[in-house]
Amino acid sequence: MVRQSVGWHPGVLIQEYPTGEKVVFLPLPPKTTDGTVLVVSAEDVQLINKTDVDLNKALLNHGENLR
Repeated sequence: MVRQSVGWHPGVLIQEYPTGEKVVFLPLPPKTTDGTVLVVSAEDVQLINKTDVDLNKALLNHGENLR
Protein backbone atom coordinates (compact mmCIF):
# COMPACT_ATOMS: atom_id res chain seq x y z
CA MET A 1 0.00 0.00 0.00
CA VAL A 2 1.30 3.45 -0.90
CA ARG A 3 0.30 6.64 0.92
CA GLN A 4 -1.03 9.32 -1.43
CA SER A 5 -2.58 12.70 -0.65
CA VAL A 6 -6.08 11.16 -0.69
CA GLY A 7 -5.25 7.99 1.29
CA TRP A 8 -3.61 4.61 0.82
CA HIS A 9 -3.55 2.95 -2.61
CA PRO A 10 -2.53 -0.56 -3.65
CA GLY A 11 0.79 -0.82 -5.42
CA VAL A 12 3.51 -3.25 -6.40
CA LEU A 13 6.97 -2.90 -4.88
CA ILE A 14 9.53 -2.92 -7.69
CA GLN A 15 12.80 -1.94 -6.03
CA GLU A 16 14.24 -0.72 -2.73
CA TYR A 17 17.21 1.63 -2.47
CA PRO A 18 19.79 1.62 0.37
CA THR A 19 18.48 5.09 1.33
CA GLY A 20 15.12 3.53 2.20
CA GLU A 21 13.32 4.94 -0.82
CA LYS A 22 11.14 2.49 -2.74
CA VAL A 23 10.08 2.28 -6.37
CA VAL A 24 6.44 1.27 -6.67
CA PHE A 25 3.97 0.73 -9.50
CA LEU A 26 0.46 2.04 -8.85
CA PRO A 27 -1.96 0.31 -11.21
CA LEU A 28 -5.10 2.08 -12.41
CA PRO A 29 -8.19 -0.09 -11.90
CA PRO A 30 -9.69 -1.93 -13.54
CA LYS A 31 -6.98 -2.22 -16.25
CA THR A 32 -4.10 -3.21 -13.99
CA THR A 33 -1.46 -3.02 -16.72
CA ASP A 34 -1.76 0.80 -16.84
CA GLY A 35 -0.55 3.00 -14.03
CA THR A 36 2.19 5.15 -12.59
CA VAL A 37 5.70 4.43 -11.31
CA LEU A 38 6.74 6.44 -8.24
CA VAL A 39 9.76 6.75 -5.97
CA VAL A 40 8.49 7.14 -2.40
CA SER A 41 9.96 7.25 1.09
CA ALA A 42 9.87 4.16 3.29
CA GLU A 43 7.23 5.64 5.61
CA ASP A 44 4.86 6.02 2.64
CA VAL A 45 4.83 2.26 2.01
CA GLN A 46 2.95 -0.34 4.02
CA LEU A 47 3.74 -3.93 3.03
CA ILE A 48 0.88 -6.42 2.92
CA ASN A 49 1.07 -10.14 2.25
CA LYS A 50 -0.70 -10.39 -1.12
CA THR A 51 0.36 -11.81 -4.48
CA ASP A 52 0.09 -9.97 -7.80
CA VAL A 53 -2.89 -12.21 -8.61
CA ASP A 54 -4.60 -11.15 -5.35
CA LEU A 55 -3.90 -7.50 -6.14
CA ASN A 56 -5.35 -7.79 -9.65
CA LYS A 57 -8.51 -9.50 -8.34
CA ALA A 58 -8.96 -6.84 -5.67
CA LEU A 59 -8.51 -3.99 -8.16
CA LEU A 60 -11.09 -5.54 -10.47
CA ASN A 61 -13.44 -5.60 -7.46
CA HIS A 62 -12.65 -1.95 -6.56
CA GLY A 63 -10.33 -2.80 -3.66
CA GLU A 64 -12.42 -5.43 -1.90
CA ASN A 65 -10.49 -8.08 0.08
CA LEU A 66 -7.19 -6.28 -0.28
CA ARG A 67 -6.10 -6.12 3.36
